[in-house]
Amino acid sequence: MPLKRRQAGGLHRVLGTAALFSTAYGNVGSSIYYALGLVTVYALGMTPIAFAVSGAIFFFTAVTYAEATARFPEAGGSSSFTRHAFNEAVSFFAGWAQMLNYTVTIAISAIFVPHYLNKFDPSLNLIGHPWDIVGGAVVVGLLVAINIVGVKEAAGLNIFLALTDLGTQALLVMIGLVTVFSPHVLQTNIHLGTAPTWSNFIVSIPVAMVAYTGIETVSNMAEEAIDPPRHVPRSIMYVVLAVFAIYAFLPSVALSALPVKPATPLQVKESHSAVLACPKAVKLGEQTSDLACKFAGDPVAGLVEHLSIPDTIKQGLGYYVDSTLITHREAEVALATRGFLAPFAYVDLVLVDLATGKVVARREAREAAPRAATQSDSVDAWDAMPPEEKIRGLQELLRKEADTAVPALLARP
Repeated sequence: MPLKRRQAGGLHRVLGTAALFSTAYGNVGSSIYYALGLVTVYALGMTPIAFAVSGAIFFFTAVTYAEATARFPEAGGSSSFTRHAFNEAVSFFAGWAQMLNYTVTIAISAIFVPHYLNKFDPSLNLIGHPWDIVGGAVVVGLLVAINIVGVKEAAGLNIFLALTDLGTQALLVMIGLVTVFSPHVLQTNIHLGTAPTWSNFIVSIPVAMVAYTGIETVSNMAEEAIDPPRHVPRSIMYVVLAVFAIYAFLPSVALSALPVKPATPLQVKESHSAVLACPKAVKLGEQTSDLACKFAGDPVAGLVEHLSIPDTIKQGLGYYVDSTLITHREAEVALATRGFLAPFAYVDLVLVDLATGKVVARREAREAAPRAATQSDSVDAWDAMPPEEKIRGLQELLRKEADTAVPALLARP
C-alpha cells in the first residue's frame, strides 16, 4: 500500500523554520535578479502590475502548499500530493514536470550570475557566449558540491545568503523610494494598448511567475523538518511576506529610475548587439526601457547605476567647503586658520570599443587636495580663493589623475 512505503526509514529531521525559509527564499527571492528585465520586455510600464497579478496567484499557491505539506509531510511536494489525491501515474507526471521546472530554473539563475560578476571587471566579457554558459556551469558545480557536503551544512550557508540577499534588496528599495521613486513617472510609463499591447501584457503575467518559482522547495524538504506541521507552514508564510515586501516596491523603483521612453539611436544599436543579446530588438522611436535591453541580463545592477545617490558617493567635480573648521599649520601651531576649502575630482574613466559599444576597461579617478582657507573671521572660506584659482585647482587635479589613470587604462588588454 502506498501509505506504508515510508515506514521503513526516512531522512534526518534537522531543519527548523529559519533553514526552510532561507532555502525557499533563496529560490524565490533571487529570481528578481533576472525576472525583472524579462518581464519589462513584455510589460514595459505595466511591469509592477504584472508582478502584482502574478503575486496574487503565488499567494494562493503558497497557502495550498502550506496546508498540503502540513497534512502530508513527505518529501516530493506536488508529486506526493497528487499521489494521495489521484494515483501513481498522475504523481509520476507531476514529479517529472517539477524536475523539468527545477532544471530550467537552475539554468536560468546560473547563467545570469556571470552577468552580475562582469560588473566588477567588464574586460572579462562574461556576458557573451560561451563564457556566461561556462560561468553558469561553474556556479551549478559549486552548489552541487555544497549540497553533497550535507543538508545541514548547506542550510547554514543558505541562511546567511538569504538574509544578505533580503537585506540588500530592502536597502535598494529604501534608497530608491527616497531618491528616484515617482508616481508621476510610473503613470507616464503606461501606454496600455500600444506599449505594452494587450497580448504582450497577458504574456508578461506567466513570465512574471518565474520570479515566484521555488516555493515547492519547502515541501520537498518536509521530511527533513524537525516539526513539519509547525515549521513548514510558518516558513512558507515568512517567504510570502518577505517576497511581497520586496516585489511590491522594487519594480516600481526600477521603472522610476529607468523609465519607458521612445528608443534612441543608441538603444536601437544596443538592441541589435550580439554582446548584449537583448531579448527583443527595438525600432527608433518605439517605447522601451533600458531594463528591457541594456540591463535585461542584470536589471538590479542597472537600478543601482541609476539611483540618484549623492555625488559624494558616486562621482563629480567641485569643492568641499567648511567655513567653521579651525586648522593649525604643522610648523606654527600657534598660527590658526579658519575655514576649509578643497577641490575634488571623483570621475570614472571608461574605455569603449566603438564598433561594438562594449566597455573594454574602466578605472575610477579619486583625487582631492585639502587647503586651509583664511585667517580672517570676516572672510568666508569660499571667497578666500579667486575664481581663476579655483578653476586652476580643478584643472591640476584632473591633469594629475589623468597622467596616471589614462596610461593604466590604455594598458589593459
